[in-house]
Amino acid sequence: MYIKNVNTYTYDGSEELLINTEDTKNIYIVENFISKDHLKIINDYIKEVGFTENKNPVEFPLAILEFNKNKEIIDILDDYRKKVQFLLERDFDCEVEPAVFNEVARYLPGDNLNEHADKVCESWRDLSNVLYYTDDYEGGEFFFSQYGIEFKPKAGTLLYFPAGANYSHGVKTVTSGERYATTTFWKVKKWNSIEYS
Repeated sequence: MYIKNVNTYTYDGSEELLINTEDTKNIYIVENFISKDHLKIINDYIKEVGFTENKNPVEFPLAILEFNKNKEIIDILDDYRKKVQFLLERDFDCEVEPAVFNEVARYLPGDNLNEHADKVCESWRDLSNVLYYTDDYEGGEFFFSQYGIEFKPKAGTLLYFPAGANYSHGVKTVTSGERYATTTFWKVKKWNSIEYS
């Protein structure tokens, strides 16, 4: 069933956007995707290394930590990247360009991420995924306002979904603790059946 777009995220053409209520089936949440041992290694590294201000604060105004100096973590995340790629290609019946999992964003109390659609921000983005490393914080819920979906991901969770305008999303304000997550965007080389974004 198609309904009028009900969110507050606006851009050229957003007033004409209709939402298919069945599109929620394309939002995947996989708990315990990252093992507890790997979460410990990643979180220990995050605590040891400092964050830097993001080079593109207009779109993503959070501090970033790059993993590119730790071979153990790079290898761990590359294994998860391959698993995510398999899931994306299987569940969306497509072939994607390889992506890189190389950084984590930090949300401190007061930080949030305004509602947006990844493909509207950058037209090459076709699919999106998020990996979550912590859950010992308050606030910071991920939401898809168009569908009335809001949840607080557990540490180790993988979230993936199409990047198009009918999957606009955001992160509510963190009220205490620190929230760490890696967001990755994927370009589709070939859609085999339905084009999802």
